[in-house]
Amino acid sequence: LRHVGVHALDHMIEFAGPVRDVRCVTARNYPGPSDDTSTLMLQFESGASGLIFCSVATATNFAFTVYGTKGLAEITRADLSLFRFAPTSTAAPAGRVLATADEIIEHAGFDTLHAELTAFARAIRCSIPSPPSLRSARSCAHKRSMMRAHAANGFRRSPECRSQ
Repeated sequence: LRHVGVHALDHMIEFAGPVRDVRCVTARNYPGPSDDTSTLMLQFESGASGLIFCSVATATNFAFTVYGTKGLAEITRADLSLFRFAPTSTAAPAGRVLATADEIIEHAGFDTLHAELTAFARAIRCSIPSPPSLRSARSCAHKRSMMRAHAANGFRRSPECRSQ
């Protein structure tokens, strides 16, 4: 849980607000000094619920999914390179339920860690205030676009930093 789960929890709190209640189940599937699998069920003060599953006892995977009234948005893969939006149905089911086509955006080769560290170093060097919280971003795609813009600027001095 401490390696990736804590970051998932941070984002869940940004989306849903403070946690009201937590239930946790852990397991040790292989011999070792600590549990290797954790499941957390969360209830937020806003009424939203959340689920975090972390395991080092199986293949590496990552998925962060947000469900809402207009559909679900999901970032997946270990390198966060796949974004998917699945809209909710526009009509009540009449017979077999047909899903609306998903919107899928792939960012193959995008180095999220490098982009984040570059933006962080630039912010320190140029005394730039922290970016707005994820709550103020309109979508995960917008956040990724912001990160790409930071990465595109690289270490060149930005207008905010040129006078220093």
